[in-house]
Amino acid sequence: DFVLIGVASLADWHAFDRVIKGIASYMKKNQNSIAKPKFIIVGNGAIRNQWEQLADDLGVKQQVIFVGYQTGVALDNLFEKAHVAIASLGLYRKNLDMASDLKSREYAARGIPFVSSGQDIDFEPKPDFVFKVENNSVELDIENVIRWYDEYLKRQNPFDGIRSFAKM
Repeated sequence: DFVLIGVASLADWHAFDRVIKGIASYMKKNQNSIAKPKFIIVGNGAIRNQWEQLADDLGVKQQVIFVGYQTGVALDNLFEKAHVAIASLGLYRKNLDMASDLKSREYAARGIPFVSSGQDIDFEPKPDFVFKVENNSVELDIENVIRWYDEYLKRQNPFDGIRSFAKM
C-alpha cells in the first residue's frame, strides 16, 4: 500500500476531497495495480460526513480511512504507517494563495514528505520533500505523487534532510 495521511480539524479549506477524488481516479485507471493508495484522515470537523459520503459514492471507502481525533502514541503510530502527508490543498477556498499552515511544519518536524498548494514563505524556494500542486479544485494526481515519492527515496538519507530543515 501507498499510505497518505492528513491531520486536521477537518474543514473545507483542507480540500481533502481532492485526494479522495484522486484516489478514485487512480483506482479506476489502475485496477490491477499492486500499489493500492490509502488515505488516513485524522481529525474531526463539520466536513467529515461529506467526505465520508464522497468516498462511499466514489467507491473508495476501503481506501479512505477516517480515524477521528488522535494524539500521542496513537497519532505517532499512524504517522509511522504513512509515506506522504497532505497539507491544506484548498487555500483558494479562502481566497488565499499564501499561508503558513501548522500542518506543514508538523509534517516537516516529523520528517515526512508532504503535498501542499499555495505559497508558504518558510518553504520557499520549494524543498525537494514538498510536492506542490496548483491551488485549485483539480483532483490530486496520485500516480504523480507515487512517482515523485519513489524518486525522492533514491536520495541519500532523504528523511534526515526534512528534520534538519525543520530545525532551522
